[in-house]
Amino acid sequence: MQLPAFLQRWNAIKCGIISICIFLTGLGFFGMIAPMLFKKMVKGQLNLLPKSQLRPLYVKVPFFLDFRIYVFNLTNPDEVTKGGKPKVQEVGPYFFEEWKEKFDLVDNDEEDTLKYHYKNTFIFRPDLSGDGLTGNEIITMPHPLITTMFMTLNVDKKPMIPMTATAIDAIFHNPKDMFWTGRVMDVLFDGIPIDCSTADETMAAKAVCGVFSSGAVAAVQPHNDTFFKFSLFQAGNATDLGEFTVFRGKKNSPDIGKVVAFNDEPEMDYWEGDECNQYTGTDSTIFPPYMDVNDGIIAYEPSICRSLIGTTGTPMNAAKRLQFNLEMVPIEDVPYLADIQEMYYPLFWIEEGAALGKEYVNQVKNTVLLAIKIQKMLKWLGIICGILGIILSGIIFSAKMGKEQAAKTNLPSPVNNIDVKAIEKSLT
Repeated sequence: MQLPAFLQRWNAIKCGIISICIFLTGLGFFGMIAPMLFKKMVKGQLNLLPKSQLRPLYVKVPFFLDFRIYVFNLTNPDEVTKGGKPKVQEVGPYFFEEWKEKFDLVDNDEEDTLKYHYKNTFIFRPDLSGDGLTGNEIITMPHPLITTMFMTLNVDKKPMIPMTATAIDAIFHNPKDMFWTGRVMDVLFDGIPIDCSTADETMAAKAVCGVFSSGAVAAVQPHNDTFFKFSLFQAGNATDLGEFTVFRGKKNSPDIGKVVAFNDEPEMDYWEGDECNQYTGTDSTIFPPYMDVNDGIIAYEPSICRSLIGTTGTPMNAAKRLQFNLEMVPIEDVPYLADIQEMYYPLFWIEEGAALGKEYVNQVKNTVLLAIKIQKMLKWLGIICGILGIILSGIIFSAKMGKEQAAKTNLPSPVNNIDVKAIEKSLT
C-alpha cells in the first residue's frame, strides 16, 4: 500500500499513543469527570445565601406568573335543590398577572435556613382573558360561604346547625335557596356583601358576626362598621400569607428552598396522622438542581394545608393546576339543603404558570445550556478523533511494515554476484 508523502513521515507509534490519549480525554474527562465537576460547580452556586446571584431572583420574581381562573356557572339551580344532577358551564379563563415577593428576611447560618414573609399580588388583565370576558359576567353557584358553613358544621357540630340557620336568615335576609347569583369578579376579588347591621337583633347572628370580626374566617374581610365582604381570592391579594422557614441549600443543595416550618410550626395539625402533617417540598418558587424527570416536583401550599405533586417539564416552562370542589350532602334541618343529592360540586379551577422571558431564556442558553453543549461536543469530538487516529495509526504502521517486508524480499542474492564466465575460463 503506497501512503501519501506526508503520512510516510508520521511515526505510527507516536500517532497511536496521542490518539489513545485523545480518545480517553473525550470519554473519560469530558464524558465523565467534566459533567461531575460542572454539577458540583452549579450546586455550589445555587444557594440562597445573602450574596448569592440567586437570592435577588428568589426574593422578588422579576416577572409575573400567568394566573388563570375558570369558574363553573350552574344552569339548573331549581333541579339541584330538588335533588337533580347539576349542569354546569365553564366560564373563563380570567387572566391575572401574579407577582410574587418575599419580605422581612432573616438568615440563620447555623441551621442554614431563611425565614421570610410572603405575598402575592394579582392584577386583572381583560386583554389576556377569554374572548370578551370583563369580570362582569353573571353566574350562579352554591353560595360558597353559606354552603361551606353548613357542610362544615354537619361533620362534627350538628347541634349548632339550627342556630346557624337563624343567623344566616338574619345576615343574608332569609335566603330561599343555597345559591348565589352575581358578578364573577364579586366572588373572586371584589366581595359578596355580608350584612351584620342587624346582628344585635338575634344572639345567633351576633355570634356569627363576632366570628367574622375576629378574623377567624380569612376569606371574610371587613368593609365598614357593619358590613363584611366574602371573596375567594382577595384575602390573599397583596397581603401577608404567613412566615415560611426554608433551607438555603448551602450545606445540602438538594434541600434548597425546602419548607421546614410555617408560622414557626414545624408541622401541621390539620390532618390525621403525623406523616400527613409533615411539610413537603418548596414554596413553588424554586426547586433543587438536576432533578430527574421521574422525581416529580413538590410544593407546599398553605392555603389548602397540603403539598402538591407534579411532574418535571422543560426548564423554560412550569405550571400547576388545581380544581376546587365542594362536598355537599343533604341536611334536614335546612329546608333548601334537605333534598339535594350527595356530590362533589365543582366551583372553579385555576392554572398558575410561568414561561421565562426572552432575556432569561437567553441567559440560560448562554450559560448553563451552552456549557453543557460544549462539554458534549468535546466529548464526542475526542472520542471520534481518537478512534480515527487509532485507525489511521494502524494503517500507517501496517503500510510501513509491509514496505519493510517487501524491501527484504527484493534484496540481491549472493549468487548473482559470481562471474560464471570467469569460472569456466579458469577451468579450461
